[in-house]
Amino acid sequence: MRVLRPTILVAILACLALPARAGGEGAYRMPGGYAWDAAPIDTTWAEVVLDYRDVGGAAYQPAADDLVTTFAGAWLLRPDLELGVAVPYVSRDFDAQRLGSPSGLGDVAAWAKLRLGATGSAAWSLGASLSLPTGDEDDYLGTGNLDPAAWIAGGVHTRGGAFVQAHVGLRANGDFEGAGRNADGKTSVLIGFGGFLPVREGMTVFASFDLETERWDRGDSSAALLGGARWEIADGWQIEAKASVGLADAAPDLTLGLGLVFHP
Repeated sequence: MRVLRPTILVAILACLALPARAGGEGAYRMPGGYAWDAAPIDTTWAEVVLDYRDVGGAAYQPAADDLVTTFAGAWLLRPDLELGVAVPYVSRDFDAQRLGSPSGLGDVAAWAKLRLGATGSAAWSLGASLSLPTGDEDDYLGTGNLDPAAWIAGGVHTRGGAFVQAHVGLRANGDFEGAGRNADGKTSVLIGFGGFLPVREGMTVFASFDLETERWDRGDSSAALLGGARWEIADGWQIEAKASVGLADAAPDLTLGLGLVFHP
């Protein structure tokens, strides 16, 4: 699976040469953090993303190489209410051969986000999400728990068409009882900020920092710095390329990803 790392990296670099198509402004949707975005979508959002993850190993996550395909979608149920879901499928190759190479669904995430209104150039939203125990905890593909979270997010439009946003929230984590290990769940704190900047017509770059404190006793925090870009290639269609580095043990050391976005 490690051969995928240079392959995806070359594909990301190749995206830099893509001709951007003149088009409308895309939604302010941060990859992997769909639920936390300050501005709900204005119509529909659908995305499929292929991620390579180099998992360095943490208290409740052995070292491995992952290939994760995520299908995500969000819909505007009414002008101020967004509903969304993200479904990951994980193929994992553990560094320790005794753990094998399992594959299967990860934990599905579902969310609802309420637009609180706008104040001048600022946008505010209040949201809640639920992580569903669809991943096998014995293979470290999921937590085995229903983990609810709630947050508030805000963003502001700045000069040059940029949008800067931040969120803060809490997640209630159940006890970890997978792979013969047990640990009491904790309430983790979610903090993040980032932004989007159109650099030319049809192309937007983005960056973010996200932190989650320990989810279980004697566990590790997760923190990552992400950057990437989207190119509009046809009406409503975009290609996305991204990379992130882990800054704390529970985050993958490196993530490289490519995605296809539909946003009419």
